[in-house]
Amino acid sequence: MKPQLCLVSTLLAWALSSQAHAYELLTPEMVTKLVPAESNLWFEAERAENVLKEQGRTIENAPLQAYVQQVMDGLYPEWKGILRVQVIDDPVYNAFAMPNGAVYIHSGLLARLENEAQLATVLSHEAGHVIYRHGYRLRNSADGLAVVTGLVTVINPLVGLLGVFTQTAGLYGFSRDNEREADRVAFQRLSQNGYDLREATRTFQMLAEEALAVKDTNPPPYVFATHPKLEEREDSFKALLVAKNAQGGELGKERFEQATRVLRQTQLKNDFQAARYTQLITAMSKVENRSRYGIEADFYLAEAYRLRKQSGDSGLARSSYSEVLKQQPQHIGAMRGLANLSYREGKLDEASSLLESILQTTPLSEADAGFARQLLNKVNTKRNPDAVATVASATPQEEKK
Repeated sequence: MKPQLCLVSTLLAWALSSQAHAYELLTPEMVTKLVPAESNLWFEAERAENVLKEQGRTIENAPLQAYVQQVMDGLYPEWKGILRVQVIDDPVYNAFAMPNGAVYIHSGLLARLENEAQLATVLSHEAGHVIYRHGYRLRNSADGLAVVTGLVTVINPLVGLLGVFTQTAGLYGFSRDNEREADRVAFQRLSQNGYDLREATRTFQMLAEEALAVKDTNPPPYVFATHPKLEEREDSFKALLVAKNAQGGELGKERFEQATRVLRQTQLKNDFQAARYTQLITAMSKVENRSRYGIEADFYLAEAYRLRKQSGDSGLARSSYSEVLKQQPQHIGAMRGLANLSYREGKLDEASSLLESILQTTPLSEADAGFARQLLNKVNTKRNPDAVATVASATPQEEKK
């Protein structure tokens, strides 16, 4: 039997079991004394963990993995060794917990967070689902069958083996009561560890804002469909914040930025290469976000505006290119992009000047030199269509216009 079908069959079996249970909160001491049904659930979760490893979905970055695990261990010290955190290479803003204590946070979400307090919010919330045994409770609920049956209809290679887990047990998947239980235990742990509790609200507010901003992209990211639940998380933490009347606390900004620097740069590049222009623009158009990425944030923002081609994007692209060149006058990527944009807009003198500057830059790769010669040839031909271009053409493929 295929792994996907095997997992779905198992989940259907879980959902079909609907006898009533009185649920205790899970404790570390109970882990070795689980009833057979819950023990089987843990076994299946371990199988799913192995599939993730075999597929190479987790990010191989030992310092980053150690950092996120350290944050979790600080939040739940008595659960050390049971609550295990891994970062998954996935642009979707999501995180989820397996019933057996395996917690996953997507690289797309981790790269968008702003500080350790926000990371701690996500991790403590997901750990709350484990402690409240929400996966096991779903397995024994009447709703479990409906949830899993609905997911069976969408199982495909794009969803993959983990689709059932990620779509029912992510930041957005459990019932309102379950999510609020996880919120409460998360809030308690954040408070005990001295984090700025206001960042819990900020985390979900930020995700809700980005969900709305990218709602019209094609296809819309999974996060947009969950916008109401993001707002529900924001409201839930706001209520807890008001009741606590909390003021201030630790952000852990420097630790977070140091640990996630490589991931953030990689995710930014991946978003651009995958043509997720609106998603990239939504995040990087905020000055405070760009400051965490350095000059490459301005560059990719300019490129995203240029290639998206919506009304007003050309002017915004120019502004971002100018910011890059102000910081680094010989930034080849920015000169290439701005030359492309100028040529597209018929600003041939500007395009020619930029291309000549590229050719005078040292060192210069063959690809960059070839691009400059090829586009300069087009510029000269467009200036005088009847004349034979004298600039040698190059073989490397020109960038997208």
